[in-house]
Amino acid sequence: MRCRHCGERITEPLEKVGARCPHCRQPLYERSEAARRRVVAAQASGDKRCAIHPSRGSAGACERCGNFMCALCRTRWNDKVLCLSCAERALALQREGPIERKTHRRQALWGVVLGVAAWVLMLGAGWLFFQRGGQNFQTGPSFTALLLGIGSAPLALFGVGLATAAVRLRGNRLRLATCGLVLTATHLGLLFGVFLLIAWNS
Repeated sequence: MRCRHCGERITEPLEKVGARCPHCRQPLYERSEAARRRVVAAQASGDKRCAIHPSRGSAGACERCGNFMCALCRTRWNDKVLCLSCAERALALQREGPIERKTHRRQALWGVVLGVAAWVLMLGAGWLFFQRGGQNFQTGPSFTALLLGIGSAPLALFGVGLATAAVRLRGNRLRLATCGLVLTATHLGLLFGVFLLIAWNS
């Protein structure tokens, strides 16, 4: 493939290169400036004019509102060609694409799952220690309870990270992400307090 702007040949896979030429950093899938000027000049002779800049010819219609737009107003949002007004409206509404929605849902769900798993291990460790163990951590049940309590910490840490990332995205799974964050954060706080209490008593 050759860049339309600088003419350099691109030999790397396009998935790795991305949307811009690695030599001149111009958009690979947009017309060059000269070609764009020719298109604008050809369309300026017609009656289609940009809705924002009436003195400029149209470079196409917005896929969302249908208004004509010049090359200056033309932009992309989630693989759609939009005018500047629609792009700003979409940014203001913080609309998510399908990939962002899927990532947000996965992070929120895993935050809750890891939080629940950490609490199950923590409660199992507490039951094992108080019902079957004792104060001596060298006995079998007490040592197992200690291992379960320590093993629940990495689950809660991973859950806090995922739930925090999901909360920062502020998508349509914000309540689920908040539940995961509360579950994992309270677990870590309680676990830290228990270990401080054990260290103080010993």
